Amino acid sequence: MLGDGYYVGSDSKGTKGGGLFNCIADDNRRQGLSIVSWEEGVVNGGAYINTGKTLFKAPGYGIDIEPNAKGTDIINVTLANVTTKNNKKGGIQLVPGSLTDVRYTNPSYNVKVINYTSVDDGTSGAIRFANPPLDEKWMRPSEKIYGAIFIQGVTILNSKERAIDFARWFEGSPKVVLRDIYIENCNQDHIVSTNESQCAVVAYIDPAQSLQLGHGEVSIENITIVDNRTTKWMLVPIWLYCGTSQSIDNFYIKILIPMGRNPLAMVRLS
Repeated sequence: MLGDGYYVGSDSKGTKGGGLFNCIADDNRRQGLSIVSWEEGVVNGGAYINTGKTLFKAPGYGIDIEPNAKGTDIINVTLANVTTKNNKKGGIQLVPGSLTDVRYTNPSYNVKVINYTSVDDGTSGAIRFANPPLDEKWMRPSEKIYGAIFIQGVTILNSKERAIDFARWFEGSPKVVLRDIYIENCNQDHIVSTNESQCAVVAYIDPAQSLQLGHGEVSIENITIVDNRTTKWMLVPIWLYCGTSQSIDNFYIKILIPMGRNPLAMVRLS
């Protein structure tokens, strides 16, 4: 498709129920699957692969869960037993930020991902937690988005750069719980120019982003990060970075097993 392989959106009445079972999206230009508004939605099995291989248009993910700023979108979905592979920008992207638009009252964003595999996914992370640029006209980064993102049982193999990425994940973003994560051989593109491209898990607050002072709550439990290549292309397993007037708070890591260039330098704070 010139756009998305699958698109679940809404009109004024929204979208509720139903599911995608063992579906395949292969070599679509923009996304394998876009979830814009879906209440009680289920994606079980299937493969979302090669987005942007022949022709590319951003965002370029296997699956992108991203509401619009319309005031009617609802996100409450479960993904289970899903595979993404060789998508241009990444495997799964989670973008709740448009729910801060003034047309929403107490918005919520609930996503559960169980038993997910990513292979050879792109430059912005096999899993990317992101928000739109905070100076977009509909964004209100001081607002709270309710709900939670729970992800358990993840295998990430050979990501092109970072494996898990947090970008513009401001204080009001939904709580994130990551559990039972295995990451092997990130930075397959052998990037050395930027630190964030060389690390498995990255939380980054751009010092130039004056609208973001802090970071949303993240809990990571039982994560194994491996670099078993002869030449070690992973800098450190986890890299947290922010400017002098910013802070990454409420970022919890429990049970980290690193195997790479310098297993003693498990987490780098910059």
